[in-house]
Parts: sequence; structure tokens; C-alpha cells
Amino acid sequence: MKRGPIGVWFSVALVIFGLSAWGGFAGGSKFARYRFLRHRQHVEISYSPERALLESESLQFSRLQYLQFLIKSTQDDRKAEKEYLLAAIAEFEKEVQKSRRERIKPVIEFNLGLLYVEAAIAERKDGNKDLAEKDMKSAQPIFQSLGWKDYSEETLRAFAQNELDQWKSPERNPQK
Repeated sequence: MKRGPIGVWFSVALVIFGLSAWGGFAGGSKFARYRFLRHRQHVEISYSPERALLESESLQFSRLQYLQFLIKSTQDDRKAEKEYLLAAIAEFEKEVQKSRRERIKPVIEFNLGLLYVEAAIAERKDGNKDLAEKDMKSAQPIFQSLGWKDYSEETLRAFAQNELDQWKSPERNPQK
């Protein structure tokens, strides 16, 4: 039988296919090994004790943010708001004492100061001027230590009231 040009081209195509398959296998296995080693190195770096500590503090801070959400969302219920305020202040004070991370400690202190001012506002609304003054006196040194230039009672009350007003329901907040 006589071989025609189709047989030659088919042989060339078969050789090209074989070389491509071998090159793909060799390159693919090297690439897979490279990705595996990089992933293992990334896992070793990402699960360091430092990262575990950061994740732990992040979870604690999320819990504290949830307490603040409860306070701001229960403004209409005076009894529940005061109950959550007292619980949140106690939790934030514990966190300030426990926090070892210098980056997160000022954030916790700021939120603690804000809670004291919100408690002072709530006490003043209830007519407890002595408790309101005590809470405000607790908040002022915190804001002073954070570097606030003006930590007067009026400034802190205005700031906290602005924060609280953002959470009021639309029918009770005529500004929006």
C-alpha cells in the first residue's frame, strides 16, 4: 500500500499531541507542587499564635459591638436600655483591663467612654442628676487620655446624643 500525505500529517499530529501531553504533565505536576508548597507555607504563617490572639480579640470586640447595638436599638424602652448600658459598661471595663493589644485598647476605651456618656444622658432623662454627673465624671478622663482637646460635658453629651440620634426610628427622628 502506498502512504499518502494524510498518514504523514497524522503522524506529525500524533507526535505533537504526545509532546504536548508530556509537557503538560511535566509542567502541571511542577505547578501543582509549587502551589502545594506555597499553600502550606501560607497556612503555617497564617496560623501563628499572633493571628490566633488577634482573632480572639476580634471576636471579643464583635461581642462588645453587639452590646452597643442592643443599647442603641432599645432607646425607646428606658428599662431595657439602662439594663444593657450597665451590662455593657461592666463588660467594657473588663475588656480594658484584659486587653493586651495596644492597637485595640484605645478603641475599647473610646467605646467605654461613650457608654458612660450615654448612661449619663439616660440618667439625666430619668431625673438622676447625681448618677448622671458620676457617669460623666467617669467618661471625661477616658476622653482626656485618648487625646481629646475638648472633653467638656456639653461636647461629650452632644457627641453621644448625635450617635444615639442616628439609631432612632425614622418617625421619632424628624431630621431624616
